[in-house]
Amino acid sequence: MDGDSPTREQQLEFFAVLNASSSRIAVIDALKAAGRPVTQPELANLLIATRQLAPQAKVNLERTHLDALCQAGLVDRTMDRAGVVWYAPGAALANGIHWRDVDPADEELASAATEFERHRTESRVTKLEVWSLTRWTDYPPEWAAAAMSRDNVVRCTITELERLEERLASLLAQWDREVDDRRAQSGPAGERPCFRTVAVFPWGPAEEGE
Repeated sequence: MDGDSPTREQQLEFFAVLNASSSRIAVIDALKAAGRPVTQPELANLLIATRQLAPQAKVNLERTHLDALCQAGLVDRTMDRAGVVWYAPGAALANGIHWRDVDPADEELASAATEFERHRTESRVTKLEVWSLTRWTDYPPEWAAAAMSRDNVVRCTITELERLEERLASLLAQWDREVDDRRAQSGPAGERPCFRTVAVFPWGPAEEGE
């Protein structure tokens, strides 16, 4: 890891905070989706609207999740002159949590990273389930039609899988730059948050000889 990457101790702290509840990943995702600082009631409403927080849990959001996330630097909390408290993604997220490049020989860190990946997967599945149920009822038809989802089983070699990752990373980076350019020129008009997920991985039993 480079000098800007979190230290091992910081990684363990991040994992400990996030692994305490999958709702904490949902909190961070909701703050990113908001695109601006939000109050605790606004954040709670975002989570409830996306079915990631039960309405009755709204009153305990700060004490149950936000305090721990702020202490770890994963969420930023500020108070304005009027005494209103605002929340935004924390500075610690800027350099990433680096959960995919953990040394497997470091059993404590690898175990924490594996548990974090499980929570991320649960969060991803929840988003996909909610989208499948609400696509044609809660969203404008043009957004519902523009959305995409692709699933299929393929056979490939390790080299081909690595090549696919390189190509996808390049394509997504180019697309992100185009979005940034559009925002710089014309602002956020007409946009809305979208969830993007990409996963290609070995599946099924091991092949003979592996």
